[in-house]
Amino acid sequence: MMENSPVTLTEEDNIRIRWKTDKVILSLLTWVYFLQVLDKAVMGTGAVFGLREDTHMSGREYSLLGSIAPIAQLGWQPFSAWLIVKVPHRILMPTLVLGWGIAETLTCLCHDFKSMMACRFFLGLFEAGCLPLFAIMTGQWYRRVEQPLRVSIWYSMNGTATMAAAALSYGLGHINSSALHAWQMFVILIHWREYPTNNNDISEARFLTPMERLQGIERLRSNKSGDEKVHEFKWPQVWEASLDIKTWL
Repeated sequence: MMENSPVTLTEEDNIRIRWKTDKVILSLLTWVYFLQVLDKAVMGTGAVFGLREDTHMSGREYSLLGSIAPIAQLGWQPFSAWLIVKVPHRILMPTLVLGWGIAETLTCLCHDFKSMMACRFFLGLFEAGCLPLFAIMTGQWYRRVEQPLRVSIWYSMNGTATMAAAALSYGLGHINSSALHAWQMFVILIHWREYPTNNNDISEARFLTPMERLQGIERLRSNKSGDEKVHEFKWPQVWEASLDIKTWL
């Protein structure tokens, strides 16, 4: 009966729903992106604390190790786009985070170049879908006028995580341990993370009441999306995007 009745959305309702969405969705995106950027500091910090010596890597091998994750991301992007369309986000995001966390954590068990390359390669595969997924989720949960601020908040973790990595590496570098080297402790610490939970879309948001879900759908109608659910991968759109000059800039 509630779904058939007219939905009234006041400014107070709009602010309340947006605030609840910020507390859950924006916090989740910000935290996960913070961890992803923190990953990037592992190689640089590890080199300072003996990673190259412990894994017997030459300078050329170390340079290649830093490149393999971005190469894997680039090659896996098309399949990641397909997964984002086909797999519910409440399943996809936790799986990606868990996968890259396992791949990165296993690097502390590596003792040669080949095993490190394997871990970094799988890290790139799991990280490939995160940034486009975050952009899509921001557009899915917020009005267009609200999206630039939210994107700037979670994307600002680039600088924040870099500063945090420097502070963590300084502290961990002063720990004397006979069991683990400093670079291994750094890897383990930054990947001790929770398994994040997510909601598919606003119509299934568990942090909103049934009425707020309907109001949330109504407030997003200006995006011309409403409660429409699209899980069809359309090849004409792929072709259109590939011909767009902005794709290559």
